[in-house]
Amino acid sequence: MPEPTPSNRSSILLEASCLSKHYGSQRVLEAVDLKLAKGDRVALMGPSGAGKSTLLNCLGGIETIDAGKLFFEGQPLHAMNEDAIAQLRRQRIGTVFQFFHLLPTLNAAENIALPLRLNGIGPAECRERVQSLLREVGLGERANSFPETLSGGEMQRVAIARALAAEPALLLADEPTGNLDSKTGESILDLIERLCDRQRTALVMVTHAESSTRICHRVIHLHDGRVMNKMTAL
Repeated sequence: MPEPTPSNRSSILLEASCLSKHYGSQRVLEAVDLKLAKGDRVALMGPSGAGKSTLLNCLGGIETIDAGKLFFEGQPLHAMNEDAIAQLRRQRIGTVFQFFHLLPTLNAAENIALPLRLNGIGPAECRERVQSLLREVGLGERANSFPETLSGGEMQRVAIARALAAEPALLLADEPTGNLDSKTGESILDLIERLCDRQRTALVMVTHAESSTRICHRVIHLHDGRVMNKMTAL
């Protein structure tokens, strides 16, 4: 695993305090405390149903929390309205899914450009960033290819480029190699590590594979919605 880098209070990117989430009477997350430093990379592990994906969605503002506090870059996500959270997510948080979630009617370049266009980036700069990212993820010749013509590994590379196009402070990855063969999965992990290092983007990654945690500074285990080893700032 990479060596953790020292940090102090001013470098904290995300902080959750006593975070809880329920679906009706079912407890999914209970009293989760979490601190994430800028550039930190953390793996979330645990059995199915432990609450890993729910925690990831709460950290990214996709799902609301029922109790506790959640701060991102000092802003109280727990007190923000939907529009404010949506804007923050577009500008500061990228997400990569196990099943890619590319738009089938857009080619690779258009998929990557989408978050840039939503953030008001002009056509020239947008085109330059997209071309640069395509080269960086090894798909410089596939700009005009649609998702149905790409392999699983290629689709995930496009998804990673799209998630990092706006140079977010945080990347959330939900089983990013879970739908790929082992060799392709390893190359995807290397790509995530390299791009996060270059942009100093923090990473929270859900994974079932112990081998995938090699790119992370810390591994956090969840069980029945609780953190088994408490997260502290690096």
